Amino acid sequence: MWGKIGVALVLGGAVVAGVVHALSPDRPPRWGEWITSRECRVCHPLHHDSWARTYHRTMTTPATPEHVGAPIEDTTLNVYGIPVRFQRRGDRYYVTLPYLDGKIHTFPIRFFIGSHRMQQFAIDVNGVIHRIPVFYSIQDRRFFPIPEAFFRRERPPGMESFLDGYGLWNVNCIFCHNTGPHPNLDPQLKVYRSTVEELGIACEECHAPGRTHARKNRNPLRRLLFTYFRKKDPTIVHPEKLPPLRAVQVCGQCHGQRLPHPLNRIGELITRGDPYIPGEDLFTYYKPLAPDDTLPDYKLFHLRFWKDGTPRLTAYELQGLLASPCFLNQRPGEPFTCTTCHRAHEGDPAGMIPPEMRTDLACTQCHQTYADPETRRAHTHHPPEVRCQDCHMPAIVYGVMSIHPSHRIENPDPTVTARWGRPNACNLCHLDKSVFWATEEVHRLWGLPVMGPPDPRFQMPEALRGFGEGDVVYRVILVEHLKRWDLRTPWVQQVLKEALRDPYPIVRTFARRVLAARGIPWEEAAAWAEQIPPAEELEALIAARQEEEFEFGE
Repeated sequence: MWGKIGVALVLGGAVVAGVVHALSPDRPPRWGEWITSRECRVCHPLHHDSWARTYHRTMTTPATPEHVGAPIEDTTLNVYGIPVRFQRRGDRYYVTLPYLDGKIHTFPIRFFIGSHRMQQFAIDVNGVIHRIPVFYSIQDRRFFPIPEAFFRRERPPGMESFLDGYGLWNVNCIFCHNTGPHPNLDPQLKVYRSTVEELGIACEECHAPGRTHARKNRNPLRRLLFTYFRKKDPTIVHPEKLPPLRAVQVCGQCHGQRLPHPLNRIGELITRGDPYIPGEDLFTYYKPLAPDDTLPDYKLFHLRFWKDGTPRLTAYELQGLLASPCFLNQRPGEPFTCTTCHRAHEGDPAGMIPPEMRTDLACTQCHQTYADPETRRAHTHHPPEVRCQDCHMPAIVYGVMSIHPSHRIENPDPTVTARWGRPNACNLCHLDKSVFWATEEVHRLWGLPVMGPPDPRFQMPEALRGFGEGDVVYRVILVEHLKRWDLRTPWVQQVLKEALRDPYPIVRTFARRVLAARGIPWEEAAAWAEQIPPAEELEALIAARQEEEFEFGE
């Protein structure tokens, strides 16, 4: 009898202790209390598996055969006249190339960076981790020198051009390509002892460090109480349950280039690491980078924006969203955030967008007036295959050798081309028409003002004017939009002919892609262009072009 009573007391005490633990005060996550996705998977296997299918997971990976996307079994390249050789030995990959000391070395490749559009290769030289000067385009199935992914003019052959392609991982890639980054610069010894809590973008980069959450929720009574009462668990961050600004900041920590605030916080970043954790106010630590920002040794941030402040590079989606009426004018109880359209655990990994969010539903879920097809057609004056996003989120943003929709949601206005020198949604489809024609059309259809008196340049087809006068970002965007046009069209041929001899390699790459999509191999592009007669009007515009030099890499 006493034995049974003892057992009952022990069990009762355990239950009481479990209830006390379940109801004990909680505290929010703290910086540094990492556990990695392996522990998250124990309780959240489905979420773990859906995350594992994303490109976030493979943003940085060990350089092993299961993660390789490039043919680097035994490959020798010529990069600016310098030989670069990749080799595989067992399950490891090596690269032989000149290092910053000018001497030839063979290094093991430590990390692969990226797995979707391009893959880069990182070597470790006594703790200094470098991105080497060559990358592999998964889309094009070709190797390129690093500067050719960005906006740099043709590089002359030689060692100087080659060595300029090295990038420092310890204070650059480490932050937005990993979870829990610690650059760990020793300012006295000037050496790096960099570590990350987990390679790639893992659970805690969005949900905050999870040690307290995991420890508290090992108690089944606590889990039962939270499930039954549907309470918010303060030990973890759920981005969709945050206030709108805090929610978009979770994504904006990487998808919104920023500067330390105050600027002297840079010392903390490159020694201790990024202090921000999801759920906090990101702007306590950073300010979103703006066109008028400068650094002592860098004055070209304005080139990353169109002249009206609209971002024109990826990783500035936060800046675009914060300037959008959809975000600025959202109503209480109807939040507009990144997850209004994107899902971290659903949809196509390319963009993390469910199929329905690639349709007009992305907009009509809020703008329900236009959910009816006839009402929408009367509003758009366009056939159903033209989506809301085509007009309100035009593809005017460059990133990772691709063109992306703008995240500054706006009404189409062709006059932005004349006023601010950026592409407009109307002419990106109607490249054969002029900007002035587009302004007359939006006046006829929606009553917007007509541009006038028109500059004769804006009465030319926008494909010719834009390519002739636009800077390198403008030209790349226009060439990308030629994909929908018949290659036999004379003005299409003229633009592609000029694009194939552009001083910026990235423009030539986009032109070759257009031709390749029509069955003309890269190696035959130059011969194709020689058959196209010159276009004097376009050549005159190019000769008069005043273009500010682009010299930024990422």
